Amino acid sequence: MILKMADWDFLDEVDVLAKLSGDFKEKLESKKWQERKEALEQLQGLLANNPRLSTKANYGEIVNTMQLVLAKDANINCNALAAKCISGFATGLRAKFGPFANQIVPVCAERFKEKKPILRDPLIECIDAVASTVQLENLTEEIVAGMDKQNPQIKLQMDNFIFRQMNKFSADKAPRKLIKLVVPILAKHASEADAEVREASLAAIGSVQRMIGDKNVKSMIGDLEKDENKMKKVNEGAARAAELAAEHAAKTAPPAASSSKNGGGEEETETESAPTSARPAAKAKEADPWDFADAFDILGKMPSTFEGEAGVESKKWTERRDALQALLDLLVANIKLCPKGNYAELVGTLRKILEKDANINVAALAAKCLTHIATGLRAKFGPHASTILPAILEKFKEKKATLATPLVELIDAVVDTTTLESMESDLATALGKPNPQIKGQTALFLKRAFIKLNSTTMPKKTLKALAPLLVKHTGDADTEVREAACAALGAAMAVIGEKPMMTMMGDIADDKLKMGKVKESFEALKGEVQEVAPPPAPKTESKAPTGKPPVKGPVKKAPPKEEKEEEEEADEPPPKSAAKAAPKKVIPAKEEPKEEEEEEVKKKTEELLSVNEEKKMRLKDEKTLKILKWNFAAPDEEHISQLMTLMGAQAKASLVGMLFHKDFKQHIKAIDELNKMADSDPLPLIKNSDLILKWCTLRFFETNPAALIKVLDLALRVLNHCLEMEEPMSTEEISAFMPYLLLKTGEQKENMRQTVRDIIDVLSSICGPLKLCPMVIDALKTKNSRQRAECLSVLEKYVTTVGLAQLKPLGVVKSMAGCVSDRDTNVWQSAGKMEAKEKQMVEERIKRSGAAPGSARPPMGGTPAQGMRTGGARIVSQQNGGTVVRGRASSRDGSHTRDSSPVTSRGHNSTFNANERGTVSKFQLDDDIDNLPPENNMSMSQVIAQLERVTPHAPSRYGGGTLKRTNSASSIGSSVVDSIEALDKVIQNVSSTLAEVCIEAVEQLSFVLGVEDQRPLLRERVDLLLQNIASQVQYIRTSANRPDAEELKLADRMKALLNFTSNFTLTSTELRCASAETLEPFIYEFIWVINDDRFKLVRECEQETRVIGKSFSNKRTLLMRSDNPSYR
Repeated sequence: MILKMADWDFLDEVDVLAKLSGDFKEKLESKKWQERKEALEQLQGLLANNPRLSTKANYGEIVNTMQLVLAKDANINCNALAAKCISGFATGLRAKFGPFANQIVPVCAERFKEKKPILRDPLIECIDAVASTVQLENLTEEIVAGMDKQNPQIKLQMDNFIFRQMNKFSADKAPRKLIKLVVPILAKHASEADAEVREASLAAIGSVQRMIGDKNVKSMIGDLEKDENKMKKVNEGAARAAELAAEHAAKTAPPAASSSKNGGGEEETETESAPTSARPAAKAKEADPWDFADAFDILGKMPSTFEGEAGVESKKWTERRDALQALLDLLVANIKLCPKGNYAELVGTLRKILEKDANINVAALAAKCLTHIATGLRAKFGPHASTILPAILEKFKEKKATLATPLVELIDAVVDTTTLESMESDLATALGKPNPQIKGQTALFLKRAFIKLNSTTMPKKTLKALAPLLVKHTGDADTEVREAACAALGAAMAVIGEKPMMTMMGDIADDKLKMGKVKESFEALKGEVQEVAPPPAPKTESKAPTGKPPVKGPVKKAPPKEEKEEEEEADEPPPKSAAKAAPKKVIPAKEEPKEEEEEEVKKKTEELLSVNEEKKMRLKDEKTLKILKWNFAAPDEEHISQLMTLMGAQAKASLVGMLFHKDFKQHIKAIDELNKMADSDPLPLIKNSDLILKWCTLRFFETNPAALIKVLDLALRVLNHCLEMEEPMSTEEISAFMPYLLLKTGEQKENMRQTVRDIIDVLSSICGPLKLCPMVIDALKTKNSRQRAECLSVLEKYVTTVGLAQLKPLGVVKSMAGCVSDRDTNVWQSAGKMEAKEKQMVEERIKRSGAAPGSARPPMGGTPAQGMRTGGARIVSQQNGGTVVRGRASSRDGSHTRDSSPVTSRGHNSTFNANERGTVSKFQLDDDIDNLPPENNMSMSQVIAQLERVTPHAPSRYGGGTLKRTNSASSIGSSVVDSIEALDKVIQNVSSTLAEVCIEAVEQLSFVLGVEDQRPLLRERVDLLLQNIASQVQYIRTSANRPDAEELKLADRMKALLNFTSNFTLTSTELRCASAETLEPFIYEFIWVINDDRFKLVRECEQETRVIGKSFSNKRTLLMRSDNPSYR
């Protein structure tokens, strides 16, 4: 007997394992079947007498033992008792038994080959009990495997199992995935030689037909539908299944509300079955064929002639018509489309044809194709709705049925993929058009849309916004417009009730003629409105039947919600149901928990953004060029459509509609919704931060200041939440946002620039200056002087924060020095804020270079690109026009990616390049900057003066050559460094946050170190090499406690670095080339990590650690190996 949930809830949990006798295990393992049977009977008796089991006990061992007895015991009586015990555990634990279900079902299926009732019947009871503890579709693989067995008895019992399980479902909750897999197997069983198997399979097919309808079943059973006798038995099975389903629904339904209008009841036993109706003779609503159709990749099967001059771009309307007809035929034949494709381009093409094609037949075909795409994609079409809707509404001016009818079908299909809220603005615009045909068709559409809703789903704000326009049209000069407006108002009245609607009627409330038309529509349509049984019940239902005390804690959330609703609907009387419920006396304490449940359900269903883990996959697809990189001079339709599609997969259609609307007011409305989410539950924003920030970059190209400041504030909030939750940001995510953000540093308004500064500060905290610095340097190329000054301020902060040693290889010094000659006072002053003495020193340097502050024109008629070649440093003025584009990258072309460094460091270790020095000596130093302090924490004036501080070395004879491969074998094979530029890139990759990139770079450098004639190449780049190693070690040290530390492969990185560094430090020749300011942080980082107890991995590299430790034991001795005179 299946207990009601209410009865089971009030039973005490019992630990039956503790009640077993001391010799239970011994008897269960006995060689005598009678003793085993005695032990099993004891356990089975305890389970029968204690229907609810303790959830604190560990049942893993006992369930596995029962499974083994059922599967292996030679005595059928022991098998049967084991099956009964498993049934007892399943019914006693319910959902807690779920983890064992997948291992028990195959055993039951295998034992079904036993014909004797003594085992068969307990097995049937067992498999049914086990199935009730999980969602049936979770057992799909095990069920299909059982049905594929060759033994006819197994087939028979598995088919009977399907029949019983299907009778527990209502049509709207049919297990579609399971049905699609088992029905073809059942159809195969219908041709078996065993008569019992045939009968059972046909009955099982009938139980499926009861839920999904005969059309859907026939599409899955092949030739079986042609056999009249078998189909007759299928229909008989469906009729019998309907009766059994009704009986099951009656048993598991909530208690009948015979003595109280309030009703009440409890949840049923099964987790997956909750029939919506208990009426025995009720005819099941047929399931949608779309649910059981296979998804079709229409994009991959497009006719080859669709595009081009022979297709939709042809000048002949007949060729355009034929191309569209071929597409339409494909769409009609395949009602369900693959949701993974990018339909933006196809939808855009069809929209243009609909808007602009002069031939009405071609436009009508385009409308039909869009209708089938919308119905084929359903909710996945939502992101495209906002782009299609204006075109549909505008084309409503066409009176001919050839186009008017497809347009009506199209807009009805589109509204099913989105919401009326997201369409509100476009509908209001259409109702304001002077063309009577547009007004009339829009009003008729609203009538059809309203009647699909109920008092709960009707968007009240949208209705309040559109009702005055409809009221106005009741007095329109055009008869059809007047009638359409009255019909729409009548439909709204039928949905929300007569009294609430009367408050929106305005002047026509007292106009008997007009109100007569409205009420005529109201009376005709109120029978079509969907019944709303659930919503009124919580308002009047008492929790008394459960006997549970009211929940007091979280109920405090309810009053603010009610207060907010009162503010929004103060001008609207309550619906009929609420008015009737008002006199009922309900104890508040027992009503509040129900209201809280309603609030949680509503919140879940109205979730704007989903919490998902798909960000990594999106960024990976962008990195591998499966989708377009977010890189453009100005937003184009391809990038916008891609973002719309990606966001549509995670966001509610109404939100997507607002975000990509043409009206900036809708953008502000969307931002307000996202801000509310940030206040209540920021996790969806964090998990979709890449999409939100990309959308923000689109808005950066717009000029409305009110919208722009809100966009910046939204970006700041999202990033602050990412920082608080320690959400990492990849290079792709930063590169898609930071360059466009830096454009806004040039804004005129100080409040905008300040918000941008705050965003940059947060990004710096998340990612670190080293990752952002190249983008800031790239932004210096703009012509906007404010942007250059702001970017220089950012660089100044970075130098102060992390020191010059780590930033110098990125080109910071050269970039800032180049700005000293800027004609804008703010820029060149930002490039060097210094004391009087230091200022005089730098001005002397500038004078000798031939460039004065504020003058971008070089002497002797040279150009900025050629630079200045007089004494001292060569100062180059930036000449780029200021675009953020680093080279167009798309999914079609892998020629360029953002991973390429925007700055190529040449002349590392401050070594001068001979061809850049003119007639000046290669080894000339400036006397006034020779003795500057070596600290990393320097002022801007010291940064600029540091440009040529370190003693230069003569260029190596290898400097202009290329790396040569040796004949010796290399562990890295074809990944050996092939050029000087590649070596620079490899050294930079040592500090990469990606483990694979870092480890591969270290392996390549190990190869170079081992080749005698290539080792000098490292000597020339020793500063850059040590800085990047120190940066990687610092990253490893600071990331050791992160939750994803294992995924970051910190141990593998450290092993590679220890191995390379031990070999490198043994070679004193290379270290002598390093500057002291580079060696200090390098040594500090290694000493810190080597002595850090968290890095147990170091123990695996004891020999390497010993070598490094010995080299670092006397820091001063190591520093003295440098050629820097300060340490001699």
